[in-house]
Amino acid sequence: ICSMYQAVQNNIPPHPHPMAGMVKDSISHLQPSHLAWFKKWTDLMDLEVGVGDKKGGQELKDLWCLTPEERERRGQAVTGLVLDKVEEGGQGHWLVREAAVNNSQGLVAGEVVIVSTGSELALAQGMLKQVDRNKLLVWLDRDLTKHGPVFTVDRYTYQGGQSACYVGLARVMADTPQGTRLREVLVDGKQPGFMKGL
Repeated sequence: ICSMYQAVQNNIPPHPHPMAGMVKDSISHLQPSHLAWFKKWTDLMDLEVGVGDKKGGQELKDLWCLTPEERERRGQAVTGLVLDKVEEGGQGHWLVREAAVNNSQGLVAGEVVIVSTGSELALAQGMLKQVDRNKLLVWLDRDLTKHGPVFTVDRYTYQGGQSACYVGLARVMADTPQGTRLREVLVDGKQPGFMKGL
């Protein structure tokens, strides 16, 4: 990855730096179109990371470093919720509040969330199933009936998620038979083949 970054940014160190020869050797299996494809996708992923930073970071550390109200202003959380009812064998939790939930930049159904109270951080984790005007339905790994009384639901931003995208990109660009096949289909536009009987 480092060699490809240096090549597409025209930032290869001069000799006698060890990377001078290493960059050329490590990317010699790639065509210019492959490097252009790599640049396009790394630029898009870097842009996505940058947008997240401008929206307030949405980092796991925000649970410890920001108040629930600050996280809600950033669109990362919904605060001041109380437990209305539990369904689905203890997994489905309806959390409500009087004020309307502003979901124009906030949480949406399908996101992984963390639920906390004023005294218990990251008490439960689960999936946000529904967002209504003033209530949320979350499916959780834990029954909240003995906790509370006031809850905060935060978006769970898994920090390893972005790195998985870069790992996948590295596999596509690797000097392996699998990497070659992936580049042929993804970059070069070759039609994929299928085995008979599958």
